[in-house]
Formats: sequence, structure tokens, C-alpha cells
Amino acid sequence: MNNPTLDLLSQASTFTSGTGVVTFVFTLAMLIYWTGAFFILYHLIRFGVSGQPKKLAIIFLGGSILLSLITTLFYVQAVLAA
Repeated sequence: MNNPTLDLLSQASTFTSGTGVVTFVFTLAMLIYWTGAFFILYHLIRFGVSGQPKKLAIIFLGGSILLSLITTLFYVQAVLAA
């Protein structure tokens, strides 16, 4: 027979396990990273004179996306392996 209280407790313990905390920290770190990247991109594009800062902004955006993808893939691999 299913016990609803034990089911809720098991779900709560799953959230407070290492995986839930690591997921929260990873999400927070990515949010902080992309906030900083947005400010850098915004200032390069908005206040850059001529085309050179805009070219640098495109390169920076591509690098930021690539770094985020690599980091996310390593994170998913580590979580699934655990």
C-alpha cells in the first residue's frame, strides 16, 4: 500500500540530495555568467564606435555559447554518471 506521507518525504529528500543542490548551484552560476555576458555584449554593441567592437561582440557571443554548451554537457554527464 502506498503511504502518501512517505512518498512526500522521499520526494523532499530527493530535492535536498546532492543532485538537487548541485543543479541549483549550476543554474545559479549559469544565470550569473549570462547576466555578465549580456552586459559585456550590450556595452560592446551599444557604445562601440565603428564596426570593430561589434565584430568582437559576435566573437564573444559565439565563445560564450560554446563555453556554455561544453559546461552543460560536462554537467549532464557528471549528473547522469552519479
